[in-house]
Amino acid sequence: MALSIPIKLYTIGNMNRFVTFVVMLAFWLLWSGMFDAFHITLGVISSGIVAIWTGRLFLESHKTIQQRFNEWIKFEIYSFWLLWQIIIANIQVLKLAFQPHVLHALSPSFVTFETKLMGDIPKFILAQSITLTPGTVTVSIENNTFKVHAINKATAAGIPGEMEDKVYGIYSERHT
Repeated sequence: MALSIPIKLYTIGNMNRFVTFVVMLAFWLLWSGMFDAFHITLGVISSGIVAIWTGRLFLESHKTIQQRFNEWIKFEIYSFWLLWQIIIANIQVLKLAFQPHVLHALSPSFVTFETKLMGDIPKFILAQSITLTPGTVTVSIENNTFKVHAINKATAAGIPGEMEDKVYGIYSERHT
């Protein structure tokens, strides 16, 4: 009794997984800065697992390779900007924590706003970016409405701010 399993070498799903693998590995190499065999092997394994589990989630089949590449480059530029915002927010939270009357400086609140972003991936990127920035946490997203917890009034005033515009710029081709 022979077991016959049809194998498709090229499908949209496999192409999406391959592109996801390449992008994840590029991020791994860029951000880790470790280029020895051990770390590259870890990067390949980790990127492979992510590509297998989520390959169809990150990429849409109607996008051209050029559009995907453009989004990747814009996202890479955005990630450096986000890293800088995380550093700035850490300094602000550190200053807040060491004020003599820290309880008076805290004024936690919820900020609700409507986003102009369309699609799950841009909304996901914005939500994660907000949460990565110290002093803010994305609590929920319902349709186009974000609910964010902010540690004080100054932080709440900056939501969503420039971050939403930057994410919109990455995925602007989706909106045209």
